[in-house]
Amino acid sequence: MKQSLYPDRRFDVRRPLWIGVLFVFLPLTGYYIAPYLIASRHVSLPAPAIAAIVSLYTFGIFFHYVGDAQKYFTLRAAPGLIADGLFSRVRNPNYMGEIMIYCAFAALSAHWLPFAIVAAWAAFFFIPGARAKDKSLSRYPAYAAYRERTAALIPFVW
Repeated sequence: MKQSLYPDRRFDVRRPLWIGVLFVFLPLTGYYIAPYLIASRHVSLPAPAIAAIVSLYTFGIFFHYVGDAQKYFTLRAAPGLIADGLFSRVRNPNYMGEIMIYCAFAALSAHWLPFAIVAAWAAFFFIPGARAKDKSLSRYPAYAAYRERTAALIPFVW
């Protein structure tokens, strides 16, 4: 539904099957580790932990989808540097939201392995994506000041 309402152009590019398997399908199979661990280990967490995890997941969904929607509709109206709304504090609110979603599932599993998978995704997908975006945005005169006042992925961290 998201792709039909506010599509991401990166998904319009045709790639060879081996690229899809190696760089999309296999890494995303890690997404199923947390649910497997939750079901197979009969994880039971205290109510406050579950409330915190659900909140993390909910805010993650918000940042991921609203960030993508803001980017799509803002750039459609006026191409350029987006420095307001969700982008006023973090340069990649959509990536931050995805990290929050995956961390919520990892926390719900109460196991270290899903956190290692999220860290690998961050190292191989989110951080390089954020750096590539920064390089692309550096062509705008206002970018240097924007970069100084915003975080790349996670406010107060990086």
